[in-house]
Amino acid sequence: MKKLMIMLMVGLLVVGSSAVYAVGEDSDVETSAVSLTIPHAAKLVISQSASSKTLVQDSDAETDFDTGYTDLDAGKPNLKVSANKNWVLSAKSSGFATVGTYDKLVGDLQLLHTGSYVAGGFDSFTGLALIDQSIATNAIGVKNENYDCQYRILLDYTKDVPGEYTATVTYTLATQS
Repeated sequence: MKKLMIMLMVGLLVVGSSAVYAVGEDSDVETSAVSLTIPHAAKLVISQSASSKTLVQDSDAETDFDTGYTDLDAGKPNLKVSANKNWVLSAKSSGFATVGTYDKLVGDLQLLHTGSYVAGGFDSFTGLALIDQSIATNAIGVKNENYDCQYRILLDYTKDVPGEYTATVTYTLATQS
């Protein structure tokens, strides 16, 4: 009986406190607005950007002149592209620095692009120009897409005098509106 009485009192206490809580319930509801504006975003990272070669007399120099060109190392440079919408990757050359009195043609520096989304015929060696040429394009965004490139320099016994031929290639990644 004593046990029953204790259980009855505990039950009333629980029910009573629940009733008090229900009667005294109060709450507030508020909202919060979240907004994020995302701009066009494009990131181009160039690794292994320097590419050079020295032709050896009585060896590859004659062979390359006979062939009409010399190829520099494949995979140099490597371009890593990230963009959050449709984009274009372009390249242009500064042209070769004058060697003596000889001005080597800008287009004698050729580029091969061995990646996805190739544009402008750069899936085979194509001469660069002083103005931007589209080398890759895509209608959607990409993340960390790698593009291995390779340079080729055309050679001509009748024009190319001994010396060091240097040029700068500028790559530009741009999103499109």
